[in-house]
Amino acid sequence: MTALRQVLLTGDNIKAARDIRQAYIDALVELQVCLWQEMLEMFSAQYPEMYKHISKDSVSNPHIVSAKVSDFYRKGSKYFGVFFTVPGFSERLTVGIEMENRLYVGVRMNKEDGLEERERAKMLLNSAGITGSETQWWPLWYWHGQVVNFREPDEYFLDILISKEKRLQFIAPYVAEVAKMWGVLKNSQSDLR
Repeated sequence: MTALRQVLLTGDNIKAARDIRQAYIDALVELQVCLWQEMLEMFSAQYPEMYKHISKDSVSNPHIVSAKVSDFYRKGSKYFGVFFTVPGFSERLTVGIEMENRLYVGVRMNKEDGLEERERAKMLLNSAGITGSETQWWPLWYWHGQVVNFREPDEYFLDILISKEKRLQFIAPYVAEVAKMWGVLKNSQSDLR
């Protein structure tokens, strides 16, 4: 690293490094936008019934995806994702995938919006063997799949991001887990009839 630092401090090389850094961030934005779009396509193709219930605050539009991901890298923004309402529950309760610096899955609903409904969803998922942590906004959430840092990807994760095939393999378990949770909650409504 010392030798590389010396190269940067020679002549105008530091100015070129700034341009390289910007191009690197632009490339990360582009690759993560691809990942979210592929995730949406996977949900639509594999779980069309669930996809009909995509929440209004999901990153389901290419312009929104691009803006959210760009803000993630450039402004430090986070907390965006893909969410689905569940028939039989209020629209304030959603199941989905959200971005912090890493992806996590769970059931999202503010405590102030319905403590009873939050607890019912959590109890149904716990009964199905799905457990996790709880916060003000998430009655149940957990890290799932490979825990990687999107903001500062290591070499291993960069290899995933640059390959469509590897991105699809990476997101498949997240998509399946959300579908599993959604199915547990949706099917619980059938059991009540």
